Amino acid sequence: MKSILAFGNPLLDITIYSSCQVARLLDKYNLQIDSQKEITKEEMCMLSKDIEGSDQQVTAGGCCQNSLRVLQWIMHKRCNVAIFGSTGQDQEADILRNILESDAVSTRYITQEGLPTGKIVALVSGLYRSLVAHIGAAEVLPLSSLLAHPHFLSLFDNSDIILIEAYFLTNRFECAQYLVKRCAAEGKLLAFNLCGAYIFSIIPESIKYLVDHSNVIFGNKAEYIALSQLLNYSSIEAMALELIEDSARRNIGKTFVITDGSRPVICYSSQESIEMKPPSIKESEIKDTTAAGDAFIGGFLAGLVTSSPIRKCIEIGLYAASSIIKETGCSLPKYRAEIGL
Repeated sequence: MKSILAFGNPLLDITIYSSCQVARLLDKYNLQIDSQKEITKEEMCMLSKDIEGSDQQVTAGGCCQNSLRVLQWIMHKRCNVAIFGSTGQDQEADILRNILESDAVSTRYITQEGLPTGKIVALVSGLYRSLVAHIGAAEVLPLSSLLAHPHFLSLFDNSDIILIEAYFLTNRFECAQYLVKRCAAEGKLLAFNLCGAYIFSIIPESIKYLVDHSNVIFGNKAEYIALSQLLNYSSIEAMALELIEDSARRNIGKTFVITDGSRPVICYSSQESIEMKPPSIKESEIKDTTAAGDAFIGGFLAGLVTSSPIRKCIEIGLYAASSIIKETGCSLPKYRAEIGL
């Protein structure tokens, strides 16, 4: 069984469901339904005060952390997975460590003095949600600090798959570039989560670099539309097919995985193009779609660590996503995953 090492933003998620309170907060902070926004430390302090005493659920967050926890749920905690990222020296970091370790994900957090652990507030209204984030310590990780970590080199060398989220690229491109070069030198599979279309305008060159060097790229349709525009292609399909052909000439395998909510997943690779419809779910069963994409990636990776064919990886990803959206936030189901791995 293959092992995974991830690099992302360790975040604490706080989910609010009261429709009245959600409507008030959306208006007060000028937020849009089904959107993502980063706010300042001061704004997060103000928002945190506004939600004190409200009906809320606290869970681990961050794209990579969500995916790894879901992967371990699928794998019944049998896989070796770890994550590097930065946190503050605070209660939020301790909460994250406890959650991740209980879900069999090894945390290799690097403490950033004077900065708070990153936090996301999810305002959920029916099937839609608005995410508000202050990244805090998660956005700081000098390459020197990573290389000085006593477990970094051994963990990297013993991992088969490296997972990087796009949010990790902000202010840490030197780290990402180092990881990419080591992956190429050591023949490791590099997976990349596009995360959110808005970030493409903030770090366009970093996104281009990771897409060019990654083996598996995950994203939803909106993110892929933004990516095709960033790379000056007329369509997602045209972009995927040309980049796959170009990568083949450089002996780099490349797979593009595009999710689209309740519509079929489309996957382009050098072997085949696949379209697979998600399982039908009653609207009344859906509690929270916040972590659907991350859950899909976790399921897909469960397929990769067991060397499953791409079609099976997609099937597992859809199973994972359809299971997680029936929960609150990225809360793992209490029942045992049954997907036949």
